[in-house]
Amino acid sequence: MKGRKEKGVELGLRILVLQFIEDLSDREMERYLQENTAGQWFCDLALGEKTPDHSYFGDFRDRLGTKRLMALFSQVRDSVKGMGLIREVSTFVDASQWVSKLTTWDDRDKAIKRGAYSTEDDHRQRLNMIAFSS
Repeated sequence: MKGRKEKGVELGLRILVLQFIEDLSDREMERYLQENTAGQWFCDLALGEKTPDHSYFGDFRDRLGTKRLMALFSQVRDSVKGMGLIREVSTFVDASQWVSKLTTWDDRDKAIKRGAYSTEDDHRQRLNMIAFSS
């Protein structure tokens, strides 16, 4: 966004909230805004409007300051939590499940390469699971 007219603090705050929610790096956020129309809408960017580049996000955070940013996000979290829209949950993850899932994805990818599995099979299985769980 260097050399562009500033859109203001609201754009920067909207981007930071979205970046936090989506857990994106600055470069990932730049691409997300270029490709995701829902993200553009949330940030009040018109379709086809040039989106900020990755340096904008870091510059904005630096201008805002870490203490103010933390205070702002704490206020938002407390407010949303007070409305009952979120709750804090601690999750413990068994790392063996990650290994198992990675193995499953590796097996799936190998089956796709062999032609023994297609993504349509995956969609059918998900639809069947939804139909039978209802």
